[in-house]
Amino acid sequence: MKARSWAFFAFRSCTSTNVPSIPPSLAMMNRCRWSTPLLDQVLATQKQPSFSKLAYSTASVSKKMDTDLMKKHDNELATLSKSTLVLFLAKRGSVQEAHDQILRIFEDGSMPTNAVISHYFSACFSANDIDRAREVYNFLIPRLHTLRRPISNRFERTIINVCSMMIHLIDKNTEPMDMNQIWAIYEDMKSLNISLNTALYNTLLRILLERQEHSQVHTVYGEMLEKGHTPTLHTYSMLMLSMAKQGDMDGFTKLLDIMQSRDMYPDFIGWCVIMNAVGRHGNSGGVDQIYEYLRSTEIPITSWMINEKLHSLLCRKINANMNHRKRLQRLENLWEAEFGAPLMATDPNTFTAIQPDTVSYTIMMKAMLYDAPARALQDIPKMLDIMDARGLLPGYQALIHYVSACINERNTAHAKDAIVRFQEKYNMTPDEKMWRRIIGAMASENNISGLVWALDALTGSNYVTRKATIDFAIPRKRPARYRYELKEDGLKQLLPPTTFLNNVFGPKTLALVFNALLQSDTPAHTLNQPTAELVINAWNALHSVGVYIPKKIEQTIVTPGLLAKGLLIHDIGEKLSRYQ
Repeated sequence: MKARSWAFFAFRSCTSTNVPSIPPSLAMMNRCRWSTPLLDQVLATQKQPSFSKLAYSTASVSKKMDTDLMKKHDNELATLSKSTLVLFLAKRGSVQEAHDQILRIFEDGSMPTNAVISHYFSACFSANDIDRAREVYNFLIPRLHTLRRPISNRFERTIINVCSMMIHLIDKNTEPMDMNQIWAIYEDMKSLNISLNTALYNTLLRILLERQEHSQVHTVYGEMLEKGHTPTLHTYSMLMLSMAKQGDMDGFTKLLDIMQSRDMYPDFIGWCVIMNAVGRHGNSGGVDQIYEYLRSTEIPITSWMINEKLHSLLCRKINANMNHRKRLQRLENLWEAEFGAPLMATDPNTFTAIQPDTVSYTIMMKAMLYDAPARALQDIPKMLDIMDARGLLPGYQALIHYVSACINERNTAHAKDAIVRFQEKYNMTPDEKMWRRIIGAMASENNISGLVWALDALTGSNYVTRKATIDFAIPRKRPARYRYELKEDGLKQLLPPTTFLNNVFGPKTLALVFNALLQSDTPAHTLNQPTAELVINAWNALHSVGVYIPKKIEQTIVTPGLLAKGLLIHDIGEKLSRYQ
């Protein structure tokens, strides 16, 4: 069946904007060949492993130079040039030593050769060493601007590869919302009159798509067409994903028409995007038809397609013919039919050729959250154990579904265990919104021990491992230390900092916390620590880590509560830390 007819079928009644992200593309850059004539003499007694130009699927650690080998061949290495020595060290993965040698080349006023640049940055990329790569990059670009001769085509390809590796390193090692460094590299290439190739354009599109910057996606795509580059299937898949997330289904269909006019049809990624868009509106029948059509073609069936089929069934609306119990049962039957084993099967040999992946298990966790929350508390830990045994790392969505099931069942003690498990085993912690839900649920249930644990965890360092992900100004009354700052252009009013903890402890959350702590002396929630001391310690702990506590919380909740516990107003003023 033609792709266009399927496109009209898929989007006739769909306005979905939530489409899963496409996995990063494979290595798409050309490899550069090189030769080092003197290395065979230096390493005559020790065979070296072959060197891979780009290893995008793995990341190794920079190796230190073998001192015994250095001593053994001290005389031979002394006769080598700096360029040859950099090649020798980069081939061994000794990034630190290669870094020192290539800096000496720059200090001497020379320009490293094409092979030296290529292999040095490849070694940095394999070792995931962004600091040394950035330092040499900052030497390289200004030096290129001073060249009197034009850049050769071969050297231009090397610069494109270097910039691509730098973009990948920045993408892996910087904050998710920081695009300034990537755009700086993009501008460096334009200043050198170096045209990006299709692979580098695809890299930029993927990074922009991951950050939901859809307007920039179409800007980069337009520039790609202006420069005369031909989009690939991967390019079109990312554009389809961007349009689907924006709800631009007309543009989506037109894009498929453009692909058909160029005799290009969706690959399995494109079909998965179409299945997801159809399934988001609960049209599981349409997803089934697409799935059966794909089975009749040469397109290989993958776990991604089965996951879209599972998710489309999960998105079906509950009605008289489809209640929660029936929907979960149909999902389990579909799981067993496609993967050849029950949901809780622990033996990998029982599965068919296609085995469930992390997303498959996460979809079933979501199904249990919606259709059987009580069962989810028992089965999600078992599913996590199965994933651990199979070497599958759960994603952040699994933590969301697990904690949400605990909160829905009003079992905050279990939610605490879930957070501790994900932090200790997977180094994964909740974001601000989830912490607000957890703390609010604990306060509503008067789970004082859970509140004390949450305050200790957040005021420590184990559970605050990221910067603020919610970017907005805090509309609250400003304390004195944030009120103004003297600058050259006059007096400028400043807002409280948008930090991770300030996003967690908003006014409503703080009110719930202090109200719950002030009730900790009830018979059902008696702790060894006196209530007044508990409240004062919580206040001072939050204050010490920079949490802004509004004046209204102090005047209407904390101070009256402590007065009711027998403290004098003078003692309260001395024990509570305040902004100066």
